Amino acid sequence: MGTEDGIRAFVRAASAPDNACYSSRLSDSQGCPISDRTRTSQGCTSSAAAADHAARINMPVVDNTASSQGSSLDTSRQKSSIPIAASELPKHQQSGSDVWVYPSEQQFYNAMKRKGWDPNEQDMSKVVSIHNTVNERAWQHILAWEALHACECQQPKLKRFQGKPNEFSPKARLLNLLGFKLPFDRHDWVVDRCGK
Repeated sequence: MGTEDGIRAFVRAASAPDNACYSSRLSDSQGCPISDRTRTSQGCTSSAAAADHAARINMPVVDNTASSQGSSLDTSRQKSSIPIAASELPKHQQSGSDVWVYPSEQQFYNAMKRKGWDPNEQDMSKVVSIHNTVNERAWQHILAWEALHACECQQPKLKRFQGKPNEFSPKARLLNLLGFKLPFDRHDWVVDRCGK
């Protein structure tokens, strides 16, 4: 059974009539990951990871054109469907928003340059679109997992992303030993289950 089949089976089981507290949340999966439309919706880390996260959320947002850049990129941002837990809000997130806001093409370009990559300006619209779509899909997988806890929290929110670009999961290391490439990047998602 593939990942998709496993998730579908899990969602079907969680949506069964005797699991009434799960079904209402699982049916609410509307929205487009790259449109302006949004849906309104109402962990544990090591001390080193917490310190690293604190440093990242206070990093200045750079939305201006890089000196090596030939043309300007779009600076508009798209709202996600991912509800935001208001604590520890990074500077690049809009205060007062009830959902996470994705980076603009210019912000994404600048972040890639800052991390040592050599992005192509012409690719940024596609890269940002793929990034947003992947995040929306990942959130749907998280909601399927969180359905196990739906009776205690009907509407989990994303508290923060924890970037770990140089730390690979056991699965990634194993697949690498078998000849697969290591992942481009890794982010752990910290979910707020109604304050927990």
